[in-house]
Amino acid sequence: MAPTTPARSGYPDHISRRTNPTDHRRLRVLTVDECDELLEATPIGRVAFINAGQPVILPVTYAYRNRSIVFRTGIGAKCRPGRQR
Repeated sequence: MAPTTPARSGYPDHISRRTNPTDHRRLRVLTVDECDELLEATPIGRVAFINAGQPVILPVTYAYRNRSIVFRTGIGAKCRPGRQR
């Protein structure tokens, strides 16, 4: 069986061509600088948390500055259960 070409990562070319160590599931481990570049590249992400025993994943727009991620929610927002910790 011929090896298959991995699917494009969706990362910018200068990041996807880098080689890094992999974890126990063979996922590539990103450097801190790569994480910074990816977080700075787009203002859209997802927040995940458990609510009533079920996973909840919500899209958010965010700002990334000084290695901090900031996003806003409104009163009564779905993210309230995630803040209870």
